[in-house]
Amino acid sequence: MGKARRCLWLLTALMLICAAMPTLAASKGEGTQVYVYAYALKVYEKPSKKSDVIARVPFARSLWMVAEKKGWAQVITADDRTGYCSAKQLTERNPNTCDATVYAQQDRAPVYELPSVDAPMIGHLDRNDRAKLLAMTPSGDWLRVQYGSHDGYIQRPRVDYKKYSSGKSAWVVSDKVSVYYDPSIDSSFGDLSRGQQVGLVSVDGSWAKIRSGSGLIAYCRADALTTEKP
Repeated sequence: MGKARRCLWLLTALMLICAAMPTLAASKGEGTQVYVYAYALKVYEKPSKKSDVIARVPFARSLWMVAEKKGWAQVITADDRTGYCSAKQLTERNPNTCDATVYAQQDRAPVYELPSVDAPMIGHLDRNDRAKLLAMTPSGDWLRVQYGSHDGYIQRPRVDYKKYSSGKSAWVVSDKVSVYYDPSIDSSFGDLSRGQQVGLVSVDGSWAKIRSGSGLIAYCRADALTTEKP
């Protein structure tokens, strides 16, 4: 009888283990693949901002959403942790649609774990090192890139679609002109004033690609510059 009870106990334990094992897979099967549409998404242990943060998932990374209620999404992270996050910071549209090569414009251009200069630095690119562009944040200031077997985030002005070119000297002739991370989107991040000197890398229609003294790339109106020293 003792042996029979022991076998029954082992069988019951095995059934419980087997019943628990497919739970995650079943949840994923019933859910939806989503992507982070924030610089760094906080995933909480419970659907409350007062609970512990169990993960910080960067822009364009994927998650599995298994439920949504009252603005909270229940998600499973890439390392199979289950938690809760703001549903507003998720999208079903894959942001990783960029398919281009970019080149570092500085030596030791830092690559970060998250799209933030406060995040851990996970590597760097030297001038003219190439990387694959995966995604761009909506404001154009950060890029998700892949280099070798790694991927991370780099500030947009530190790379360009072409290899480094010093360009030629140019001066601002407008009282104030906005500079942009990317001319194809509304990505203004500062201004230049009359008389400021920049490096003119190229002109494409009404846009000029310019370089700062430290080598950073930006864009501004071409008619705001002159190559004749004032």
